[in-house]
Amino acid sequence: MLLRRRALRGGTRRVRARCTDVAGCHNNGTDGYAIGYPKMGMALQRSGRDIVYSCSWPPYLGSRESAKPFDATVKAGCNLWRNWKDIDWGWESVISTINHWGEWGQVLQADAGPDGPFGGHWNDPDMLL
Repeated sequence: MLLRRRALRGGTRRVRARCTDVAGCHNNGTDGYAIGYPKMGMALQRSGRDIVYSCSWPPYLGSRESAKPFDATVKAGCNLWRNWKDIDWGWESVISTINHWGEWGQVLQADAGPDGPFGGHWNDPDMLL
């Protein structure tokens, strides 16, 4: 798994938000997702800091959103998660994302919300068009 940290700034006043993004590439099978992401989530919670935890676990489990363990993603402490391919420069990519959300939108909405054991949990805004 790859780990990236980002400091975000906004407006004229400086705003610091801590965000940790754990990507799912280079993972050795689905056990790595089920074990690695919860361990990282627990470590972030123990830090005592407010850190947004972004997980790229779901897209590596295929395209059937109804078969993905979003409940486990939330329990792992993930505040954001990816659920489809990256959007690239071609219209085919944009259309693919629109079609995916059109087909699976109801399923994806079910696990997103403002309340959870570690705060809100949402589909990754990178995937919004």
